[in-house]
Amino acid sequence: MEMKEKQKPAKSKNKINFNDADITTLPLAKEKSIDYTSISKKYPSLILRVGKKKKVFYYKVHTKTPTLNVGFHFIADVTNFLSFENVVLPAYRKFQANINASKKLTTGFSKVTMEEYLDNYYRVDALDSNKVVSDGTLEKLKLYFSHSLEKRCVVLNDDDYKSYVQAWPNHSESTRRKVYYSYSAMLNTLAINEKIISNPLKKRKFKKYKNPIVNTHDVNYSELYKEIFDEGFGKRTPQSKGFSTETKLIFTLCVDVGARPSEIRLLKKKNVDLKNWKLHFEEKTVKTLKARKVPINSQFLQSKLEDYLSSGFSPNKENFLFFNTSTQKSFASGCWRSLFREVKEQFGLDGRFYDFRHTFASKVYKLSRDIKLVADLIGDDVSTASEYYANTLIDESIEMLQNLN
Repeated sequence: MEMKEKQKPAKSKNKINFNDADITTLPLAKEKSIDYTSISKKYPSLILRVGKKKKVFYYKVHTKTPTLNVGFHFIADVTNFLSFENVVLPAYRKFQANINASKKLTTGFSKVTMEEYLDNYYRVDALDSNKVVSDGTLEKLKLYFSHSLEKRCVVLNDDDYKSYVQAWPNHSESTRRKVYYSYSAMLNTLAINEKIISNPLKKRKFKKYKNPIVNTHDVNYSELYKEIFDEGFGKRTPQSKGFSTETKLIFTLCVDVGARPSEIRLLKKKNVDLKNWKLHFEEKTVKTLKARKVPINSQFLQSKLEDYLSSGFSPNKENFLFFNTSTQKSFASGCWRSLFREVKEQFGLDGRFYDFRHTFASKVYKLSRDIKLVADLIGDDVSTASEYYANTLIDESIEMLQNLN
C-alpha cells in the first residue's frame, strides 16, 4: 500500500497583511468568526475579527491595568471599508497610549472609589487649580451619583451620567446641565492630577431657551456702593461685626465689572492694574476659559481698592487678592450671599445676585450696540451674549413700537 506523504502543517491561515486591499478582499466567515493577526510584527495585539456580517479590529490586552481589563477592546469597524492608515492605525496608536498612561496612573490610586475621592481628595486636588469645591457640590454629587459611589474612579465613565438621568427622570434640562458640569469638573480634576487618563464624559449640547429671560436690577450704583461701605451696614446689633472689607469688595466689584463671583474671589494681587484701573481675569479662573481685562468704572471703588491694597491686604503664599486668614484660603464661593440678602432688603430688590451681571451686559450693549464688546467684557462667546442681551433688547424695542399703535 502506497504511503501518502505526510503534509506539512500550512503556515497559519489566520495571518494577513493589514492593508486596505487585503482587508477589503477578505471574505466574511461562513460559520464561526475568524481572528486574523498581522504577518508583520508592527502591530502586536491587533486582531481583525471576521464574522458572518462584520469585520472588526480589536486590541487584545494581555495584562490588566488600572483602567483596562484583560480581553478584546474595540478599535474600528471596517465592514464597509475604512482606511487602515487613516482610521485603524490612529485608533490603534491611541489605544496603545492609553495602555501606557494607565500603567503610569498615580500609585495606590487605582482602588480609590468615587465616594473616597469626594470625602478625602477632591477639595485638595481642586485647590491646586485654584478651584474651591463647596459642601453643596459634594452633597449633590453624592446624591445624584449614589449608584456610582462604590465604583473606582479609574473606571468612571459616561454611563454613570446616563444612569443619573434615568434615576432622576423629572429633572429639568437646566438641572441636568448643572449636574453634568459638576460631574465633568470632578473628572477634569482627576485628569489634571493624572489620576485618570482623560475625562471620559461625552460632550453634550443642552437645549437653549428660545427667549431667555434677562432680569436686571434698577438701582443707583453710587448709592449702593456708599451704603455697602458705610460702617454701620449689616450691623443689626451692637455685637455684630457686619461684613468684612474683602466681602464688600468682592460683591461691589462683581457688580461694577459684570464678573462672576468665582472670578473676583480668585483674583491675584498681580491681576489688579492700578495705573489703568483694570482687572485682569486669567483664563484658568474663567468658566469659558477666556482671559480678559475689564475696567473698574467707579472712582469710589477705585479709592476703596487702593486703600485696601495699602493697608488691608493680607500677604499670602498664593498671592490671592482676597485671602481669608482664618481658613488660610481664598474667600469662599458664597461669601456674598448674606450681604446680598441685606442689599435686597434695604434697596427693595427682587431676583438674583447674578442679575447684576445681566445689568452690566445690558447697559454696555445699550450704550455701544456692540455685542462683541459685551462678550469680551463678560467673558462669554458672541453667540451666547447675542442670545441673552442683543436679542432680548431687540424684542423689547419691537414691543415698544407695537404699543405706539
